[in-house]
Amino acid sequence: MLTFLFWNMGGLDRAQVCARLARSHDVTVLLLAECSRPVSVLGALNPIGTPARYHLLPNPSDTRVHIFTRFVPAQWPEESGTRYYSLRRLQRSGVPELLLCSAHLPSQLIPTEREQDSLLRDLSALIADMERRRGHSRTLIIGDFNVDPFQYGLYSTAGLHAVPTRRLAMQDTRIVAGSTHRYFFNPMWRFFSDATPGPPGTFFWRQARPDCRFWYIFDQVLLRPSLLQYFLNADLEILTGDGQVSFESARDGRPDRTTGSDHFPILIRLNYPGVR
Repeated sequence: MLTFLFWNMGGLDRAQVCARLARSHDVTVLLLAECSRPVSVLGALNPIGTPARYHLLPNPSDTRVHIFTRFVPAQWPEESGTRYYSLRRLQRSGVPELLLCSAHLPSQLIPTEREQDSLLRDLSALIADMERRRGHSRTLIIGDFNVDPFQYGLYSTAGLHAVPTRRLAMQDTRIVAGSTHRYFFNPMWRFFSDATPGPPGTFFWRQARPDCRFWYIFDQVLLRPSLLQYFLNADLEILTGDGQVSFESARDGRPDRTTGSDHFPILIRLNYPGVR
């Protein structure tokens, strides 16, 4: 399995928690936003006296996500990046090339919705260009978008064109106003409300505003249709603990910063060829 775990740590020191998560879920790629001490996390992932399993990838674009992986850094070259996202490709013998985008977009407290949509449009164009250059669309995006799945920049053809069902995504492309747009599948839609196991979002935000929704799904993973043959819905989770410590408040089920962060981690597994 090729297993990705993303967590916005909120600037808190959770190195041992990260190590327990990586071990218990056999994580291949650990992606951490707002990680204040990446060297400490690397030390926890590779305890003294044991063979080193994880590497911290160089971050030439100073992207706001630190990436730890069991594959050597040379197998994850960065193609392009900004402060808000980084595009890399998995270049490993015997494994079909995979394009990985890690993202941590700015908080809703800072930019306007129009500015956020503009960033998502730029990211979509960057990914499309990279897919053209590499000759395939095996692309996965994971991170903290700081917007919900139903924001214009995520679902529209002007942005990432991420839809809530496999059936739609498997159509691969659609033509709007004479231009062809490729789909992403966004499986995070199914976590809204109490109808599914686990929390009804990845982030809780209580505001004194009429449009407050309380629960938000800012942390998301998007997949191109060409990756869906390797993905089952059951292989996507919002994690609420590390096996020893619960990240949920016992009182109301919200993310608990005293044990975890103000975000819950998300985990996705791909039964990817050539990866055991």
